[in-house]
Amino acid sequence: MKKLMSIIICCIFLSGCAGLGDYDIDLPGNYSVIRTSANEVTIAQKTEEGWWGEDLIPSKVVEVGWNNRFIYCKQIEPSTEEDYYWILNIDSEEIEGPLEYDEFVSKLGEYSIGEIELKEVESLRK
Repeated sequence: MKKLMSIIICCIFLSGCAGLGDYDIDLPGNYSVIRTSANEVTIAQKTEEGWWGEDLIPSKVVEVGWNNRFIYCKQIEPSTEEDYYWILNIDSEEIEGPLEYDEFVSKLGEYSIGEIELKEVESLRK
C-alpha cells in the first residue's frame, strides 16, 4: 500500500512540473505557435530547430488560421481578457495588430482575404 501511495504522489508531483505542457505548432513561412505555459502562447519565427526569435504576436494566442500569404490569429490580452486580432504577412513579415474585430474584418477585405477559419490552438496539437 505504501508503494502504491508513493507512486500516486510521484505521478501527481510530476504532472505539475513546468515544461510538461509546452509545445510548438509549425505554421507557414517558418513561423510557430509556441506554448511555454497556460497563459504564454505566442507566435514567433523559427530561427533553427527548437529555437525561435522574439515574440511577434504576444500572449495569449487562442485561435490561429492561415493561407499561403497570411497568418491571422485571435489573442486574448491576459491582463484585460479583451479579444484582439492580428494579421502577419508571410512574405513581407509585416504585422497588423492588435486590431479590434471590426478593424480585423476590414483588413481582411483590404487584403482580399476571403473566408477564413480560425482554429483553437489546442486543436492543432499533434
